[in-house]
Amino acid sequence: MFALFRRLPWIYQIGLIVVLVAALIVLGFLALQQFQAGAAPEEEELAATVDVGGLPQFLPPEQPQGVHVIGVGELVRTPDLAIVVFSVEANAASAAAAGADAAEAASGVAEAVRDLDDIGLDDHDVQIGGVALAPTYQGRERAGAPTGYTATTSIRIRVAKLDRAADVVDAGFAAGADALHSLTYTLADDGAHTEDALRLATIDAAKKARAIAEALQGRVAGLINIQEEVDVHPAIAKKVDPAQAKLAAAAPPGQVMIRAVVRANFAFE
Repeated sequence: MFALFRRLPWIYQIGLIVVLVAALIVLGFLALQQFQAGAAPEEEELAATVDVGGLPQFLPPEQPQGVHVIGVGELVRTPDLAIVVFSVEANAASAAAAGADAAEAASGVAEAVRDLDDIGLDDHDVQIGGVALAPTYQGRERAGAPTGYTATTSIRIRVAKLDRAADVVDAGFAAGADALHSLTYTLADDGAHTEDALRLATIDAAKKARAIAEALQGRVAGLINIQEEVDVHPAIAKKVDPAQAKLAAAAPPGQVMIRAVVRANFAFE
């Protein structure tokens, strides 16, 4: 065959070489396309991950579905504890002097209420807070060096005998308290009441889930998850005016509300 090729005119020899080279190029291109088509299934297997801006992360598992309900339980209870909070204020040229004066005034208030007869207040019931200091300036611009300092602190008193709360208010102001910061009526121990409210909220959630399931001609098949929160709302009188403080302490204390909320997800079938 090679001898026959040499007998051909040179123009035909060149044409035959060009045809052979073109055929090889076409065959190579077709082979490359077939190879790439065969690798496509491997690329589909990587679709289980997603690029989130860094390394590939596995997609999270699907969250369980069900009947989502909110249950509410509320209780109203009579308070058995009064919390009286006084505040005292002192002004002086230096911060140290103002702080010392405020601490001394707070100690006087605490001692006065502890000395009340038939109430039985101890160190646990009477607590003095920390001293807060603030500079004072001449004029409204608050520029330059301070002209003095104001120190404030608080005295918190727990009174188990509610009918003596007014006497505590009188004794505090007589001993030098500047203001009744707050007067709160609450529960000494709300643990059992909180449990009762949670029980009511859970029963409410279960009833709602069963009602929804029956309306959909199905049934509740079990609990998937549940979350709870409880708030105790005491009867509060904040920043009572000194002239009205005793009247506020002598008035009926009101009621304490305990509110529980549960968010539950029940399986449905």
